[in-house]
Amino acid sequence: MTDHGDDLQLLQRRGLTRDELLRRGAVGGAAILAGGTLADLADAALKATPKRGGTFRIGVSGGSSSDFIDGQNIVTRPDQARIVTGWETLVTFDRNFKLVFDGLAEEISAKRADVWTIRVRQGIEFHNGKTLGAEDLIYSLRRLLDPKLKLFGGAALSSVDPNRIKKLDKRTVRLFLKQKDVTILDALGQYVAGIVPVGYSPGAIGKANPNVGTGPY
Repeated sequence: MTDHGDDLQLLQRRGLTRDELLRRGAVGGAAILAGGTLADLADAALKATPKRGGTFRIGVSGGSSSDFIDGQNIVTRPDQARIVTGWETLVTFDRNFKLVFDGLAEEISAKRADVWTIRVRQGIEFHNGKTLGAEDLIYSLRRLLDPKLKLFGGAALSSVDPNRIKKLDKRTVRLFLKQKDVTILDALGQYVAGIVPVGYSPGAIGKANPNVGTGPY
C-alpha cells in the first residue's frame, strides 16, 4: 500500500503546495485512477499543457430552479459562487480582509475626498474577447447605481453621482461624489461590484446575452 504521507513530503520538496495539487488534480486525475501515487499525479499535472475553452462545473448547496447568473447581483449561495468565478472587481481583499490592488484597476487615486480617478489595466479582456475600457467601467458603475435594478452593490456606492462620471481617456474615468466618501475603495472591492461590459442586461437582473465577465481570477 502506498504511503501518501511520504508522497506529500515529496511534493513539498518539489515546491508543489496542497492548493496547487488540488487545482491541477483534474488534469492528472488519471494517474491516481491507474494506481499511481500523489507524486505521479504531480508529475502528470506539471507536464500537462493547458488548453483554452471547455466547460467548468461546480456543485454548491442551496440552488433551485429560480437561480440566475448576474455579474453584479446575488440572492443565494450558488449565485455567490458564480459571481466570484466569472467576474472581477477593481480592487480585492486578501485573506485578512485587507484591501489589495490586484484587481482590474491599475490605479485608483483621490484628488480630494469627493473626486476619484480610476484607471483600468491594459489588455484585460471579457470572455467574448472584448477589451475592457473606460466605457465599460462607466456602464458598470451606472448599472450598479440604477434605482430600478436595486443591485446590492449600489448601496455602498450611493455617494457616486452617476450623471457626473467622466471619461478621461480609453482606460481612465473620473468620479465626482455627492459628498466626501473615504469608503469608496471598500465598496469597489465587494464581489457584488463586478465590472461588466457595455450593454450588459440594462433593464433586468440575470438577463445578459452574452453573459460575460473577465474572471476567473
